[in-house]
Amino acid sequence: MKKILILLTILSLAACKTQNNFNVVPVSDIQQTEEKKEGVYYALPRTHVTVDVSVVKTQSFRGPFAGYASRYLGMENVIRENSSSYEIRDIKISTFFEPDPDQFYFVEFMESGQQDDRQIMMELTEAGLIVDVNSPSEFNASGRMTYTMDEESNDYSKTFKYFPDQNLYEKVDTIIQQITQDTITIERKILKRKMVEKSTEQKAKEAADFILKVRDQKMNLITGYQETPYSKETLEYMYKELENIENDYMRLFTGLKTTQVLNYRYSYLPPSNIYNIEEPLFRFSTRHGVVDADFDDGQMVYLQVERQRNAHKMLEHIKSNFNAEQEKNGFYYRMPEYARLTIKLGIVPKAEALYPISQFGVVNSLPAAYNKIRFYPSTGMIRTIDTQAEEKK
Repeated sequence: MKKILILLTILSLAACKTQNNFNVVPVSDIQQTEEKKEGVYYALPRTHVTVDVSVVKTQSFRGPFAGYASRYLGMENVIRENSSSYEIRDIKISTFFEPDPDQFYFVEFMESGQQDDRQIMMELTEAGLIVDVNSPSEFNASGRMTYTMDEESNDYSKTFKYFPDQNLYEKVDTIIQQITQDTITIERKILKRKMVEKSTEQKAKEAADFILKVRDQKMNLITGYQETPYSKETLEYMYKELENIENDYMRLFTGLKTTQVLNYRYSYLPPSNIYNIEEPLFRFSTRHGVVDADFDDGQMVYLQVERQRNAHKMLEHIKSNFNAEQEKNGFYYRMPEYARLTIKLGIVPKAEALYPISQFGVVNSLPAAYNKIRFYPSTGMIRTIDTQAEEKK
């Protein structure tokens, strides 16, 4: 993601003592006036939870000669009817962040009569999230976790490709006519030829005979029945080709199965005012796969969010330490709170992760004197801060 560098010039208040000539104000606290103020906006992030579900769809197709598998090949374990089944292969939990519409701030530049200039450099992400102040960083400010979604399927475009091509055969009927003249009876035979469609059983018989023939040829290769001295590579190639042909013909009786991987993505924005919640995402059925939550078949899949309340303990201390009389505020930051995220199929946990959720945390402001700061753009938390920057000057 691109980064935006903003170079800001601020006048110093005194030559003997350097002070920050800016004030950071929450956008919600800005009063509407006709006075135009110079400054720049930045935002703190909020966290979305992403659930990626990978489902394997298996389809079973009945072979056209399944009803004759036992009679001609002695096989009982064949697919008798077409069907589909689904199975959850994998569930992944991740997060991505975006600007929180309730956490925008305005860095107001105060006027100064001094001539000495002082520069402040702010680095923001493309979306307006703060990255650093006067402390250039190579921190990755990407706003979304990367995840590759793969689609897998078997190519059965030539399913049952060895289905007999010749559907007609010649049928010869003998017609006997008896002709009586006086006391002599003469029989005359007439051959009537016509093309007749083969029955399914005839087709199955021909396919079974061909399978047995292919098996004989495979046996001849193994036992060295051929007098031609083929090389090892040639024998392996011929045997493999015969085996492929046999398998293709066998599918006419046994049927076949295909698999396909289906990928689904769900995004959930946890509200800042919740503590523990189970959010229904979808239903999963072994017959229908992933379906809507109001579908009447399958088990409900939930996203359970459990706050750890590790940052909430700081809220009372921050309130008691807040100085309402201070003239200027420094940069605002956010201390996120961790949450345990669990995906449940019914009552059975299927995936679990622990992530910092920005909107569960607390917001605080730094003293205006601190202006050399690095932030985590994913949470709004301080990464590094130089508290002695003013003393050195």
